[in-house]
Formats: sequence, C-alpha cells, structure tokens
Amino acid sequence: MRLSWNCLNELVQLDTMKPTEVANKLTIAGFETEIILYDNNTHDIIFDIDITSNRQDIKSIIDIALEISCITKQQLKIDLNITQNHHKHNINIKTITKPHILNDFDEFNYCIIHNTCLRYYSSTITKYLTNYELETNGTILDLINFMSIKWGQTIHVYQIEHNDHYKAHDFNFYINKNKHNQTIIYLNNQALKKITINNLDKNKNSNSNIVMITYIDTHLSNNNRSNQDTLLNPNWVIHAYKEIFDLLNSNKSSTNYLTIYMKNYLIKRYKSIICHANKINNILGPINHNKYKTFLKNSDIIEILLSLNFSVNYHNDIITIHIPNERTKDIVEEIDIIEEIGRIYGFKSFIDTLPKFHHINQSNKTITIKQKIRKTLRSTGLHEVINYSLHNPTIQPNNISIINPLTKEHISLRTNLINTLIETIRYNTNQSNHTFEIFEIGKVFYNNYYNNEHLHIGCILGNPQFNKSLWNNKTNQLSWFQAKGHLEELFEKINAKVQWTKYSISNKFTKHLNNYLDTSKTIYLNYQNQTIGIFSQINNKTKITTGLKHNLYIFEIDLNCLIESTYNQQHLKYIYKPYSQYPKIIRDTSITINQKICLQYFIKIVQMIKKENNNFIESINIVDEFHESNNTKNINLRITYRSLNQTLTNKEIKILDNIFKKNISLALQGKQSKT
Repeated sequence: MRLSWNCLNELVQLDTMKPTEVANKLTIAGFETEIILYDNNTHDIIFDIDITSNRQDIKSIIDIALEISCITKQQLKIDLNITQNHHKHNINIKTITKPHILNDFDEFNYCIIHNTCLRYYSSTITKYLTNYELETNGTILDLINFMSIKWGQTIHVYQIEHNDHYKAHDFNFYINKNKHNQTIIYLNNQALKKITINNLDKNKNSNSNIVMITYIDTHLSNNNRSNQDTLLNPNWVIHAYKEIFDLLNSNKSSTNYLTIYMKNYLIKRYKSIICHANKINNILGPINHNKYKTFLKNSDIIEILLSLNFSVNYHNDIITIHIPNERTKDIVEEIDIIEEIGRIYGFKSFIDTLPKFHHINQSNKTITIKQKIRKTLRSTGLHEVINYSLHNPTIQPNNISIINPLTKEHISLRTNLINTLIETIRYNTNQSNHTFEIFEIGKVFYNNYYNNEHLHIGCILGNPQFNKSLWNNKTNQLSWFQAKGHLEELFEKINAKVQWTKYSISNKFTKHLNNYLDTSKTIYLNYQNQTIGIFSQINNKTKITTGLKHNLYIFEIDLNCLIESTYNQQHLKYIYKPYSQYPKIIRDTSITINQKICLQYFIKIVQMIKKENNNFIESINIVDEFHESNNTKNINLRITYRSLNQTLTNKEIKILDNIFKKNISLALQGKQSKT
C-alpha cells in the first residue's frame, strides 16, 4: 500500500516527527514499511507499506492515519464525529424519510449538487494522483479516484436533469439489470447516466446537475459483498462528499451548505466483547515505569481503546467494548482486544522476563520410575514393544466389549499384557527371530464397577544361549532363577520394597493369566498385603504354540502399585573441610596397656582423642597387637600429623607424641587433657 507523507499530514499532526520514526513505529505495530522514497517531481515522501492478511480493514489513507495517530499519540486534524457535528462544517444531514423505497440497497447515501462545473482546480490533488501512478484529466473523475484512495469510499457520479417540481427527499432510487447484467440505478423511473471518461468531454466545461451516490447492493452474493472495496462508513462518506463539494465550488462562497441524505444516520456497532482488566494485565505483564514495575492503568487501557474508535463501557474492572463494523472480522475474542492494547502501547514496553522461582520443579515420580524401568530393561537386552489394547473376546473372556468396533478382530479391551506379548513372540518366531525378549508398559481393563483402567508392565524372557559354565561346554538356556534375578535387579535399581510369596492374596492375575502359567513354577509379588504381580514359567502347551523349544518366563506387575512401593534413597551428608597444603608426618608408637582392657574400648579412646585434637592429628591407625606378659599387652599405632598453617618440625612432633601418650594414659585412668 502506497502512502503520501503530505497527505498523511493533512489528517494527522506529524510536523514534529520524521518519516523514518513513523515508519519504525508502524513496523513495530505490525505494518512493515518496505520502501521510503522521495519524489523530486511532487516534492513528497512515498511509503510502501505491507498490510498483513488479518488487517483487511486497512484500505485507505484515513485507515492508516488512525493507526498512526494511535501509535504515535499525535492528534488528528479531522473530525471523527462529523455526523454529530455536521452543522459547524456547513453540512445538512437528513435521514431518508421513506426507507422502504430503498429496499434494493443495504446502505445508501447521496447528495445533489446543482449547477456545478465538472472541473476542479487543485495542483495538490494532481500531485497525489501522480504519486499513485494514476492519470489525471482535471475533472470530477480525478476527485472520485482520490476519495477512494483517501477515504476508502467508492462514489458513483450521475448526471440528472434539473426539475424544480422534484424534491430531493422524494427521489425514488432502485436497481435494475440490463441485458449485459450491468447494474443500472433508476431515479423516478428514469435510468441515471453515469459520468465516465467517454461521456465527460462535452460536459466538462459547462455547469451540470449531478448526484453522488454511495451504496451497497442488497442483491450481491456474500462472496461479492466480501470482495467489495469496503463497507460504508458514514463519517468517511460525509468527509468525501464535503471535500468534493468544496473543490468543485472553490470559486463560490464558502457559506454554501451541502445537503446529504442518508439511509443510516449513525455508525452501526454490531459486536460487543467483554474484557477483564485483571486478565489484560496478567497476559501482557508488568511495564517498566521509572525503574519500577507496574501494570497498565485502567484509564490507559480505556484511552487506547477509544483511540482505536471503539466504544467502551467500564464498570467494576469489567470493560465492555463495542466493535466498529469495519473491525468485526479482525476483532473476534477477548484475546484480540488484549493484542490490540499491547500493539498500540508497544510490546517492547512490557517486561518479558520469566519470574524467578525459589524451588526447582520436581519431575513426576511416575514418569521418573517409568524411564528408569525402561532404561534398566533395555540395558539387559530386552526390546520394548507397543500393542493394541483391543483384542478378540474369544481369547480373553470376561472383558469389556466395544459397542461399535471397527473390525471383528478388535472388539474388546484386553485384560492382560501377556497375551499380546505371546502373539508378538509367535510372529517373530515365524520370521526366524528366535531370540527375542520383550517387555511392554501399557494399560489393561477390568470389567468391574470402579477403577476399570490399570497401568501394567509385562515381560517375556527366554534365551537358549544365555551362558556357559566352561568355555568348551555348550551354552545353557536361561534358567528360572536367572530370570527371577533379572526381576530382582530391576527392583533393586528402582528401590522397590516388595516381597515374594507362593500364594496369591488377590486372584486378578491368576484369573486372566491362568492359561499360560506353569503352576509349579509360579510365585507372586506382594506389597502391603496385596498381590501386585506374578512371575512364572510358561507352560508347555503355550510354549509349543510359539514354536520355540527353550523355556520362556513371564511376569506382569501393576505398575502404579510398584511405583508406590518405591522409596527415595537418602544421600549421605558430606562434611567439607579445607585440605592442608603442608606435608604430613607419620610416626609409629607403641603403648602398653592392661591385658584386661578390651581392644574395642581402646579404639574408642583413640577416636575420642583424635576428635579433640584434630588440628594436628589427621589419622590414627592400629597396626598390630601383641602380648608381652600375662598382665600387659602392647598396641602399635601409626599416627599421621599435619597442620593447616605450617610445616611441622621434629621438635613439634616430639611434643605432640608426648601429649598424645599423656592423653591416652589419662583416658585410661578416666581423665583427659587437650592438646
């Protein structure tokens, strides 16, 4: 879309701003300025602006001028409410008293100008049209083209015969189609002659009676209606009529009044949207105001909405916004209003940093344990599979049936995972994949009145070449105890407190898995007096159906109960102390004590002395013990001395040795001194 800087200056007060500054603000607000050029011929600055697809309401200079006024907070030079203030502009507005005569029109406005010349005298208009690369001929057709660019209103001009006994408000307009399917407007049963470039030459120098009409045809289809240039805006229609009238009558008295007849006197506002001030601030966030964080005031919000030509009602932090007709396709919901407020105020003014949290968000325990289980089972060579939850009821009795199944093979919900895992093993065996150990984490469904859905983990183990007792012997298949060991390793890694038992407290596992189990090699998992899983060897009948000769082992566990049995291992609380940069000195010493003194008691004394004198004693180790007589025994100690502040000398070490021996002697006598 091309814009003229001089034309914008006629609509908005831009004397204090530079074109580049306005272009940058338009870009931030969503209107990207592609090119800014200076035209030497017209001495004007031309903008080339890219309009986004959601702003189809921007079709004229006045539309973009309103946006610039809102964004830059510059005052408009035009009267937005000219329909209410028409008298001060020397305009008479009359409502058409017989609207039923205009049934062919959704919208209809017209004005009649008598005895006017069809030529205008304005070099400014000529320059504007030249900027838009339009040819000019100095006639009323140039004004019609310019009003379409400036005010976005398509005006049709017709010649009429001067007839005094016809009053303007008694004119009867209607539409008809000719043989070429062209729209013809009739006035009082007479077809109006539209002024075009072809029939203008002979009348352009003489005075004529003309009627200017803006309308929307009732008979237009929805597609054609949406493709029309723009919906009529009564304010812009009046401005366009007035500007054409002034240009055509520039040599006449300025006190001449223009009479405009309108079917709809005021602007229609069709849609209302309710916004909450708190929600606006929660979504947009705080703003920087004098280095302090604050939120938009309600008065600022209302001011922005009014500048966008919205009608606003405010009560108890609830804002009711009435959307103008031209913005109803763009502004649909509350979030659209909030976006408009942020766009006009400036998104860069809002603080976009995330708030700081004092506590790090903890991962969900269920997700963490499931990831750990998957990692553990995969590390042992198992493959994870995913199967459908729908199966044939002839295979799994007493299950939940689907009312409208898609296929006969999938008409009920599964009650265990082992059945589908066995089918997977059978399929892979047929594909010559004989060593295939798998597991699955999925949901099963029970036919009861509560808690029908459960999350289970199921697994099938079995490897004919698991290990060798000697390197030259044949490989052995996985045994029952080795398979159980894999399961116990899993419990150890996830810190699960479960118990093995030969008897089942709850029979939901045996009820649905009884056809696959070898009852003599079956054990159960219990937690809080409840059976949460089963481990067993597959019976021979099922093993034959798989086509495998080696033993297979299965387990299925209620995963939610297993996760509930896990606990978080408490980590050690480490004590940090500085590490000395000075060398250590080791001394061996022997201490004679009573034969009746227990060695454990002596060790406690040594540890107590070290604790009280840890500034110099780094460690004390008992090296040896030997008996010298029936009454005494010798204890050999290795003491490591080190200081944090200096290198210890031999003299200082000798003093420390004497203090240590003295403390030992006093401790054995029930006394103790500190170094």
